[in-house]
Amino acid sequence: MVPLGIQWGNNPKVTFAETCSGANGPCDYDKLTEQWINREAVKDLATPPLSFDHLGFGGRLAGPVDNPKSSCMGCHQTAGFPVVPILAEFAPNAAVLKLDAQAYPEVAQNLRMMYFGNVIGGSVFSDTQLYSTDYSLQLSMGLRNFVSLRCAKDAHPPRPSLCNQLAAWTTLQKSRIGSVSVFGTPGSNGGPIRD
Repeated sequence: MVPLGIQWGNNPKVTFAETCSGANGPCDYDKLTEQWINREAVKDLATPPLSFDHLGFGGRLAGPVDNPKSSCMGCHQTAGFPVVPILAEFAPNAAVLKLDAQAYPEVAQNLRMMYFGNVIGGSVFSDTQLYSTDYSLQLSMGLRNFVSLRCAKDAHPPRPSLCNQLAAWTTLQKSRIGSVSVFGTPGSNGGPIRD
């Protein structure tokens, strides 16, 4: 076994088009300065019978069986509670932007690049999260499972105080979503709706 690479940042200013010559590469890793790639391992992985012919988004480090539209840190920086999508394709507005498994990675750069920032350890990835789980997706899922069991209406006492905090947060989030929905509806001549 040899390491595929190491990543300490996402190179947030380096777009797919700057590193890859097309949707399927080839990609030049030299502009990605916040990682080290074992080029010999990449070559070995792309040689039959393995044929794992990818790293991550724009040549960023991702495991040989990980999604080629992401990177190690791209997914793990989203770790927090409540859980948020780990890929732009899974985001609520992905359907509006027509991001799906068939879309090429250089499409809709702005949304995709949001997933390749450098989130400081202990910080939340999204303003829809209450807590960071410091890059641990396992802890994030564990909190989700804990809350779904302990905060359910028929859960046995004692009820954790986190349940009340989540209920208040959910009410706040719903009001924000309602405001955005009304704001985005055009009135006559495409102008905003007046009350």
